[in-house]
Amino acid sequence: MEPCRDAADPPTPGQVRVLRAIAERRGAPVTLADLAAELGGHPNTTRRHLVALVDEGRLDVAPLPQPGSGRPPLGYRLTRAGRRALAGAEPDRHRALVQATAAVLAARGAGVEEARAIGREWGARVDLGRKVDAGGDGAADAWSTLLEVLDVQGFDPAPVTAGDAGAGDDGDPGDADDAGEAGDGAGEGAGETAAAVLRGCPYLDVAAEHPEFMCPVHEGMAGELLGRLGGPDRVELTPHAVAGDCLLRPLPEEDPES
Repeated sequence: MEPCRDAADPPTPGQVRVLRAIAERRGAPVTLADLAAELGGHPNTTRRHLVALVDEGRLDVAPLPQPGSGRPPLGYRLTRAGRRALAGAEPDRHRALVQATAAVLAARGAGVEEARAIGREWGARVDLGRKVDAGGDGAADAWSTLLEVLDVQGFDPAPVTAGDAGAGDDGDPGDADDAGEAGDGAGEGAGETAAAVLRGCPYLDVAAEHPEFMCPVHEGMAGELLGRLGGPDRVELTPHAVAGDCLLRPLPEEDPES
């Protein structure tokens, strides 16, 4: 079970390298030997980072099954806190560029469709690893996988059911939090998960200054990703729809003859 706490301090540069290397395994457990070989340097340095990240609740660790005798190796996976920490560290390299882009496009009067097009281009370039080739059972699996990708991107999505998806600003955020804790593998039935509450935003400061730009960008990105994963390629993002958090829901595919 994942720890229920977030470390207060941001990860160090060395810890970010470890978190990023583990995130690139797309949920597969990673051993110390694998990380040391990939990152270089002395294994003790990597070990210190791993111990600190586990203590801070950013990594989960468990013995891996191993045939025969001997001590099994330990496998490390990101927790939700680890994904949040990595998402918070990663965008800083690009934040000034995103802010400048948003300011220039807003000053030129760029419309929603232009912002969505930028988002779709972003979504087309996100590395999905093996996820896009894994196949699955249609739209429900595509939606579930999209939430995994958005979680790594820093949006902290919590799946909500059809009944909760229409909540307004007065909606109870507890429902979404409960769904997020119990439903990281969302989409167990095609009609059960109708939407997701996005409890985080990697570019919240830019979105607050230029919501007319960043929100459609995120909408276009999520739609493009969903289409690449085998679902409908259109989504609707409603800012601050559920207790101040944004609501994301898939839209039915357009009828080509309409």
